[in-house]
Amino acid sequence: MSKNNIIIALIVFCFLGIIWGAVQNKKSSSMERQLVAMRSEAPADSHAATSDEQADVKSLTAQNHELLTKVASLKGSVDSQKEEIAALKKELAESSGSETIEAMQAQLDNQSLAITTLEEAVTAAKAELEEKDKALVVATEASAGCDDLKSSLANSVDTYSAKSQELAAEVEEYSLRMASLDKALDERTRLLVGAGEELARTKLNMNVLLSKIAAQNNSLEILEETRVSLEKELSMKSMMIEALEQQLGG
Repeated sequence: MSKNNIIIALIVFCFLGIIWGAVQNKKSSSMERQLVAMRSEAPADSHAATSDEQADVKSLTAQNHELLTKVASLKGSVDSQKEEIAALKKELAESSGSETIEAMQAQLDNQSLAITTLEEAVTAAKAELEEKDKALVVATEASAGCDDLKSSLANSVDTYSAKSQELAAEVEEYSLRMASLDKALDERTRLLVGAGEELARTKLNMNVLLSKIAAQNNSLEILEETRVSLEKELSMKSMMIEALEQQLGG
């Protein structure tokens, strides 16, 4: 190889080296610019993602706080409803319970039976009084008819007179007894009417209380269902918050 060829080859190699170096420098500068751009963009993206997640956490936390407030309010309403139902049941048991109604019904039955017995006694007394009146009339007529036979029937007249007086006394006694029975019957009837009215009022009050209890139980069931639903939603929100916090922590 001649000296000129060697010089030409060296020049070519130098030129190629210069070109390769320029290309590598250009590639290196481009890569550096890309790296700088990536570094400048990466924190912004990361910061934006973190801000979004933090916003989600704040939103979910606010929703959970609102749900907790609603749950607390519902629990208060449930407790209030339970207390009102207990008070109604207590009032029902004290003022118009089934035992009270049964006792009043038994009292009414006893009074009705007593009135029936009194009515039967009055009827019997009236019948006996009529018999006594008839006997008295017969005795009086017999006594009057014996006036013409006083001399021969003096003893018979005395006997009939005594019998007449006895019957008159019995009639008076039965008359007084019948008046007493009538008075007792009126009193029993008055008590029976009053007890019947009281029983009707008691049954009405009991029905009203039972209706109130049924309405309160229905309202309580609705509140319980709403509370359970809110607690489930609260649990789901809490799980979402925990997941987001774990992502932020990671």
